[in-house]
Amino acid sequence: MSRLAPYNKPAINVVIGTLVSVVQGGIFPVFGLFITKMLFALFITWDKDKLRSESDIWCLAMFICCLTSFVTGFCQKFLFGIIGENITINVRQKLYAAIIKKNIGFFDNRDNAPGVLNSVLASDVQALNGASTEGTAVILESLFGMLVGIALGFSYNWKISLVALGCVPFMIVGGAINTKFQSGYSDIDEDAYKDANLLAGDSILNYRTVASFGHDNLIIEEYDKLVEEPVKNGVKKA
Repeated sequence: MSRLAPYNKPAINVVIGTLVSVVQGGIFPVFGLFITKMLFALFITWDKDKLRSESDIWCLAMFICCLTSFVTGFCQKFLFGIIGENITINVRQKLYAAIIKKNIGFFDNRDNAPGVLNSVLASDVQALNGASTEGTAVILESLFGMLVGIALGFSYNWKISLVALGCVPFMIVGGAINTKFQSGYSDIDEDAYKDANLLAGDSILNYRTVASFGHDNLIIEEYDKLVEEPVKNGVKKA
């Protein structure tokens, strides 16, 4: 994140995006409070006029929350989206400049074939977009939502809040296990796609040899076998 910081431009988008993410995170616990107030009004209030007036208040409050969430959500996606695209294009430019300055022997290595380098420029750089901007927005939103939720919980009933906090470590452990599980499959998929890209790149660069030996179908079958593994992993994930 520190190495990506210089690419987070324009800075004003970062500031405003952070602020709207904080507001967006605080909306959900507050919305839950309004729903609870509405339920209490329905279950406890027997006077129709009083019920109507209280319902109007809490329905209006929830409606304002929805409008605020719409504005902050749109601004969050829009501002961080611009930052993410700036990161992507700047990193791609520097990476491409570094590739074309490499010694000719660098490209003799099969791992540095054009198909693999194209894949790095296309997909790996795009992954930085999600890791830097989208991830930051979600972290800010979740963190502030958690803080507001804890504050509201302890202000109403500290005993239930402590019980809820006691469940957090189990949720963290479960999330960590799931992340490890998913990342293991991602590594397998990455290796499979890398081999597939190498095969495709080699066959295209040497298409005359492939055509002269009549091995078109053989290469297609081999390519199918290489991309079958990610499909199986997708089924396992599901």
